[in-house]
Amino acid sequence: MRTDWHHTDEVSREVEGWRRAVHGAFRSEQRAIDLRYAVLGALVTGIPLALGTATGHQTIGLFASLGGLNVGLGLSAGSRANRLHWGLVVLIGTSTGVALATLVGSSGWLLVMTTFTWVGAWTLVRVAGPAGILVAFINSAVFIIVAGQGLPAADAVTHTIAYAVGGVVSLAVFLVFVTPTEATQTEGSTADQDPSQRAGATIRLIRESLNSDKRPIRYSIVTGAVIAFATIIELAASLTEGYWVPLAGVAVIQPDVGSTRVRALQRTSGTMIGVALAALVVGITSNKTVLIAMVFVVAGALFALKDRGYHWLVILLTPTVIIMLAAVSSKTWALLEARVIDNALGILLVLALVELMGWISHRFRTHRTPNHPDGSGSLVR
Repeated sequence: MRTDWHHTDEVSREVEGWRRAVHGAFRSEQRAIDLRYAVLGALVTGIPLALGTATGHQTIGLFASLGGLNVGLGLSAGSRANRLHWGLVVLIGTSTGVALATLVGSSGWLLVMTTFTWVGAWTLVRVAGPAGILVAFINSAVFIIVAGQGLPAADAVTHTIAYAVGGVVSLAVFLVFVTPTEATQTEGSTADQDPSQRAGATIRLIRESLNSDKRPIRYSIVTGAVIAFATIIELAASLTEGYWVPLAGVAVIQPDVGSTRVRALQRTSGTMIGVALAALVVGITSNKTVLIAMVFVVAGALFALKDRGYHWLVILLTPTVIIMLAAVSSKTWALLEARVIDNALGILLVLALVELMGWISHRFRTHRTPNHPDGSGSLVR
C-alpha cells in the first residue's frame, strides 16, 4: 500500500510539473514593439543576402547576413555601452566560432570534442544574467549550424571575414540608430561605463559566481556532454541537415527539469508554426527575388516580437533561417523536412536525458531526506 501511495504521489508530481510547464511555455512578456528594431533588423539581415545574390556570391552574402542577424539579436537592452559590450562579445565569439566550425566540421571525433568544449565553455556565461544566457545560446548555435554544413576548411577565412563584416555593420547600425530609453539612462554609473571596464566586470562576475557556486560548472559539463552526444548521433545516422539535432538540444537544455520542459514545449510548437509559415512561402514561389524580399519581412517581424518571449523568437527565427537558406539552395523541401524531424529528435533526446537525470537526482535527495519537498528536479547538485 505504501508503494501504491508513493507511485500515485510521483504521478501527481509529474502531472503538476507538466501543467506548470505548459502554463509557462506560452506566457508572453508584455513589452512594447520597437519598430526601429524591426526595420534595422530587416535591413542588416536582408541587405547582405540581397547583395550576395545579385553579385553571384550567394554563400558570402549568406554568411554576412547571418553575422548581421546574430549580432543584432545578441545586443542587450540598456545603455549604449552595455549594448556595445555584449555586441562585441557576440561578434568576436561567433566569428571565432565560424572559423573553428569550418575547420573541424568534417573531422568526426575532433568535431565532437570541440563541440563539448565550445558549448560547455559558453554555458558558463549564463551566470552573467539574461544577456549572458542569450549570448551563450547564440555562440553555441552559430558553431553548431556552421559545423553542420561540412564546408571545406579552405573556406574558413573567407566565410569568417564575410560573417564578421556583416556583424560589424549590424553592431554599428544598432548603436547609431537605437538610443537608450529614459529608463536605461537612470541605471547609474553603469550606463556610461567604459566597455573595457564593463568587460572586466563581467569576467569578474563570472569568476566570482563560479568560485562561490560550483553548480554552473557542473551544468556546463552536463550541457557540453549532452550536445556532444547529440552530435555523435547526427554523425552516426548521417542525417540530412542533421545539425538540427544538437541545435535543438542546445536550445532546450536548461539547469532544471521544469525549465527544460518549458523550453521543449516552446521549441516544439514554435518550430511547427515557423515551418508552416516557411512552407507557405516556399510552396508559393521559388523565385529568389521574392524569397529575399520575404527575408526582410520575417526578419523584421522577428526583431519586432523577439522580446515578447522565447516562443515568439522560435516562431519567427525558424522561417527567417529557412527562407534565407532556401534563397541560396535548391534543397528547400529537404530543409523543411529535416527541420521538423531532426528538431523533434533533438528535443526528445535532450528531454529524455534531462528527465532521467532529474529523476535520479530526485530519488537521491528523497533517499537522503525523505521529507524533502519536491522541486523542479535540478540536473546538478
